[in-house]
Amino acid sequence: MAIFRRSYRELEDTHILAIQKEVPESVAIYSAGRHDLIFKQNGSVIQFRYCESDEDVRTYYTTEYDAILFDEITEFTKYQYTELVTRCRSTKAWWPGRRIRCGGMPLGVGHAWVKEHWVDSALPFEIQQGTAETGGMTRQFIPARATDNPTL
Repeated sequence: MAIFRRSYRELEDTHILAIQKEVPESVAIYSAGRHDLIFKQNGSVIQFRYCESDEDVRTYYTTEYDAILFDEITEFTKYQYTELVTRCRSTKAWWPGRRIRCGGMPLGVGHAWVKEHWVDSALPFEIQQGTAETGGMTRQFIPARATDNPTL
């Protein structure tokens, strides 16, 4: 599984430092050199990855992820997203299929394509079947407001 942000600094500020505090070393070890969280019991790995430019996509061409999480999807270009989701595939017979999740807020370089892809294409909470060109996966827009989070 991979968690993507646009820059390594964003990954560190929003995910890496927090997960090191929240997950005890008896459960998983963070490898700073590889930017991976490795779980001791079963060897599962969460890879922390970034893609600052469209050229960075090429560094992931031979990579295979069981699941991909995009944090702040509106910070990614459509090209980056479209290319990176092709890395979500698994050869594990027991794996239930591709899992891609995105979270984000309005604005950012990808605002227009994200709005077109998820928000304008269906009603909120409506599950929609993607086209063959987009991988055929189902998608759903789940709207949220700052007031939905009581800690804000």
